[in-house]
Amino acid sequence: MKNVMKLTLIAMVAATAVGCASTSDIDNLQAQIDGLKTSVAQASSDAASAQSAAAVLLQKLLLLKLLLTVLPSTHKTLTANWTACSKNQ
Repeated sequence: MKNVMKLTLIAMVAATAVGCASTSDIDNLQAQIDGLKTSVAQASSDAASAQSAAAVLLQKLLLLKLLLTVLPSTHKTLTANWTACSKNQ
């Protein structure tokens, strides 16, 4: 019987200590959730902007690579033509 009384007393103390969430506790949690939603939306927007900027940069790099591939042969051709024209005059 003493064990039952002790267990009941411990259970009552634990229930009192834990308690229930108040309206202000719930409002506080909701405010935190809303703040996190805003942060997640901003992070998603930033990620989309970064992806867009990376795609533009990649296009520019590919164009630069193409130009660097074409220009040396074009330079040689122009130099040869200029030299040929200079000799003919």
